[in-house]
Amino acid sequence: MFSRAASYDGFAVRRSWLPTSDRGSAVLLLCVPLALGLICLLGAITVTLMGPMAQGSLRFGLGVFFYAGVAWCTLCAPWYAAGVIGLAWWTKRYGGAEASAQVVLRSLWRMPLATSALAWFPYAFVIPPMHASRFQLCVLLVLAQLVTGYLWAAITRGGLRFWQGV
Repeated sequence: MFSRAASYDGFAVRRSWLPTSDRGSAVLLLCVPLALGLICLLGAITVTLMGPMAQGSLRFGLGVFFYAGVAWCTLCAPWYAAGVIGLAWWTKRYGGAEASAQVVLRSLWRMPLATSALAWFPYAFVIPPMHASRFQLCVLLVLAQLVTGYLWAAITRGGLRFWQGV
């Protein structure tokens, strides 16, 4: 009834969910930390629902790992997601849907700067003004956003060079 060929009445049917362009591959690779954050959230919920745990057990170690991931997601992931959305919009606007590799690679180095510019804003106004560590927290969040952003941009750039031959 159905043939194994990837065509239907002469039209090619794309069977893979993986992107074929450099832009799509970069956006997909940049979304991996967000997916890992979601997995950490689900893991933290699961570990919590399992009840009390002994300190030093494997479940305790997994709980610490999952809660560290949730803490990262709470502090950095919203601005990282905004940076990924900004990169996707920027490369589509200035490079088209099939953006050239150079536009994508240049945009990868700009994304962490944009995310760190956004990261400090809510924490500067949410923490009570009398709190002494308000400025320290803002500086720490900007640095954390820069480090995680540039680290993952480098990993994404390496993945693009390896898999796509950019």
